[in-house]
Amino acid sequence: MTVINCTFAGNHSNVRGAGIASIASNATAIVTSSTFVGNSTVFGGSDIFQTAGMVTVENTILADESTEGANCYGTIADGG
Repeated sequence: MTVINCTFAGNHSNVRGAGIASIASNATAIVTSSTFVGNSTVFGGSDIFQTAGMVTVENTILADESTEGANCYGTIADGG
C-alpha cells in the first residue's frame, strides 16, 4: 500500500491503528507527505500500528495523539 499526500484526522479504533494497521506478514506500506492528527485508540498505536510486514514513513507529520500509548506501535522505518 502506498499513501501519498493524505490526511488521517479524528479517527478512532477500539483496539489499535486508527490510521493504519499493518498486521499481515507480507504487508508493505509506504506513507509519504501525509498528516496524522487527532486519532485515538484504546491500546496505543493511534496513528500507525505495525506487528508484521514493513511500514516506512517519510516527510509525514504524526501529531496530537489522544491515546494511552503512542502515535506509533511497532517497527516503523524512517524514510526521511
